Amino acid sequence: MSGKKICIVAPIHIWDDVRVFKKQAVSLSCTGYDVTLIARMDKELDGTIQDGVKLVRSKLSDKGKLGRIFFSYQVLRQALACKADIYHLHNPNTIPIAISLRLASKRVIYDTHEDYSERLLFREWIPKIIRKPACWLVSFLEKFTANISLAAIGTQEGVVKRLGKKAHLIGNPPRYNEKLIKKVNNLKSNLDLSNESLRLVYLGSINKSRGITDIVNSLEEINKVEVTKLWLIGEMDTAYLNSLKILPGWQYVDYLGRLDQDIAFAYVCESDLGLIYIHDVGDHAKTDPNKLYEYMSFGKPFVASDFPIWRDKLQRINAGVFVQPQQPNMLAKSILELVSKRDILPVMGVNGRKYVENNCWEKEFSKLEQIYREVL
Repeated sequence: MSGKKICIVAPIHIWDDVRVFKKQAVSLSCTGYDVTLIARMDKELDGTIQDGVKLVRSKLSDKGKLGRIFFSYQVLRQALACKADIYHLHNPNTIPIAISLRLASKRVIYDTHEDYSERLLFREWIPKIIRKPACWLVSFLEKFTANISLAAIGTQEGVVKRLGKKAHLIGNPPRYNEKLIKKVNNLKSNLDLSNESLRLVYLGSINKSRGITDIVNSLEEINKVEVTKLWLIGEMDTAYLNSLKILPGWQYVDYLGRLDQDIAFAYVCESDLGLIYIHDVGDHAKTDPNKLYEYMSFGKPFVASDFPIWRDKLQRINAGVFVQPQQPNMLAKSILELVSKRDILPVMGVNGRKYVENNCWEKEFSKLEQIYREVL
């Protein structure tokens, strides 16, 4: 399919999103497709080529949540300007664009990463009174969009069933990149590190449902036994940040904000344990634990929420421990028990890295290639 033009439309995703850019866009480009990605980015990146993918700055990059709805027509214009053979659209905010492209007889693939029929229930910016109706509406529109598209993609079996007969399951296995790992290891020497005896790291979205309040509260208990710091990496709104700052455990947090991915991974490399302690709300318990895979890629043991799907998939490899969500005291106890046996941490790290090497994105990508061949 060399030379066929692909336009990936992910207007509210950061351009270097792991699934959209690192996995899909770069992999498609390496296969010979001419790939353009419309996504959020700084102005200086607009029009540049990164890892073989042409970047176009989304017209929604500077818009708020309501603006993303009312100005989606501007992204439609950007997409049409690409004159692509296939348009690959990500998540419900692109539904109006997908419908418009189909009305223009364009080849469309609709791709949804989460179960929005549940996830909107805990979106705090949506008034509670309309969350359930919003979930129903988005679920209906996603199914409609999947039916009119030439193919649809979901990351969860339940979502694929809901989207209908054109939907395909493309999982979210880890991406193993030896070049990236070497680059990140070289960056470690540039970090300004203190000498705490134990370093924890959390990398990802930051809000209450991600268990960050619980993690911060656990730090107070952990530090009664062992000096410990948390590197907290990711974006959060000011109100939530202020609510964390008043907690006693905040004194043990180094909040680094959003970092370039390579730098963020360098902190992961220098940590002792990676955390993903999210609440059992919405579709969290059904998701593929991408953050765990990232920690494992760099040989770091994890401490994660005890969800049956996660436990069934990863417990047997002995690469981390699972803890019931929303139990900060139990989290503290589990971390202290784990690090009391320091000699097993490197072994767990090796186990995790081997799992990633043997269950990587490159094997799952063949399914995506087949969908593209069928659509063309």
